[in-house]
Amino acid sequence: MLRATFKSLLARKLRLVLTGFAVVLGVAFVGGTLVLTDTLNRTFDDLFSRVNKNTSAVVRAKTAFDTNLTDSGTSSQRVPGAMPDAGSPFSSS
Repeated sequence: MLRATFKSLLARKLRLVLTGFAVVLGVAFVGGTLVLTDTLNRTFDDLFSRVNKNTSAVVRAKTAFDTNLTDSGTSSQRVPGAMPDAGSPFSSS
């Protein structure tokens, strides 16, 4: 069985070489992708640590948009006597 395998491989030398080349090329691409992503992650981590090195606190907005506006961009009408939203800045505590 082993002798038949080697005989078949030697009969098709070009196929053997091209298959080996394809495997090596595929492994190289996967390895290169892993190295590239690791390098990019390390670069961005170093960049953000250097940028925020002397920062004691970071102030960010709670939401990225105004919650009191409807989809059309006009202010929403409140129903008289209704309870305000729990997260509304206009709620009376």
